Amino acid sequence: MRYLTYILLGFGGLIALAALMVVFVNDDELAAVPPQGGANSDVIVGAGFESASDGEAENATDQASQTPATDETVVAASADQELPHLAIDLAQVKPDGQAMFAGQALPRAIITVFEGDILLGETVADDNGEWVVILEKTLAPGQHLVSVAMETITGDTELAEVSLAIEIAASKDEQPLVAVLPQTENEIPKLLQSPDDKPVETAAFDNSKGSGNFNVENQAAMNSRKVVAPAIAPRALVWLGNNKLSISGVATGGVRVATSTDGGDFAEATVMATGEWTVFGTIDPSLMLTEFNFSLNDESGSGVASYVLPVTMSDLNVGLDGSEMVVINRGDALWRIAFRSFGEGVRYVDIVRRNAEVIADPDLIYPNQIFALPKQ
Repeated sequence: MRYLTYILLGFGGLIALAALMVVFVNDDELAAVPPQGGANSDVIVGAGFESASDGEAENATDQASQTPATDETVVAASADQELPHLAIDLAQVKPDGQAMFAGQALPRAIITVFEGDILLGETVADDNGEWVVILEKTLAPGQHLVSVAMETITGDTELAEVSLAIEIAASKDEQPLVAVLPQTENEIPKLLQSPDDKPVETAAFDNSKGSGNFNVENQAAMNSRKVVAPAIAPRALVWLGNNKLSISGVATGGVRVATSTDGGDFAEATVMATGEWTVFGTIDPSLMLTEFNFSLNDESGSGVASYVLPVTMSDLNVGLDGSEMVVINRGDALWRIAFRSFGEGVRYVDIVRRNAEVIADPDLIYPNQIFALPKQ
């Protein structure tokens, strides 16, 4: 009996040792956080910016279940608040995956930065509402979709109205791409950092004194990042009959949109205060391919941004029944389009069903693809 007891104790010790080894091995594996969007999930960022590469875009099927952007349990800011309490003003990522984020929140609120269900970093906003989070773990090469949330001293929670799309190259010599992906209807992704930028200085990541070490130079960098570069992007197309097409979109940094095709001028329109614009024109249905050129002009009439959208008649045929068609921009995801169009991100499934003939893989969408929205 005594020997049996020794054997059981020894066996139990081996189990405990094995458990500890698993914990340490898993901790090492998570030293660099891998992208949480799935093996086939890529985030295309930087709509309207030349620095963003054309590649595969995600529909965020996995993100729809992980990202709280459409989670009704998150308590959003009340309807009478003109501006969100939680804002992201600065995001800096180094080629080795080290990252720092900063912004504004309610004083003394707890700020959490996460990707999917992985907590990346946490801090407490100071008495002025400023916060800085330096990630405890590095981000592995790949494309990440990072969210920020806060918990106030009263226990209320709020999710930032934007997410951060981060693309880290396998090469340590290339500066990561960082862009803000808004959830609202009238905004387009904004580039915060591109491979053309100068490398981020290591001093900016000094967290030896906590968030209070966010110095004057970093504050100046934050303020400079608030300047939004001019950009334009088409969002939707609708057939009006008699070969007449309506094209609408959003723009920043300009006052007027001029649209032309390879056959000549198409239409012009004024950019509204909300950033929205709509043009109406007639196209030749006998042409197999039509290339729309959108030019955003400032008050002096000078072009400040442009966008080229090549379409085929087969692309536009999906809307012949009167359905609204959406144009995929870099930074788009099907769940975000569904949330924007229907108020429910889970309705991305309906978009996939409506466009089953052109969506070969629900995990991948591409810039300039055109999908028909299901009718309400």
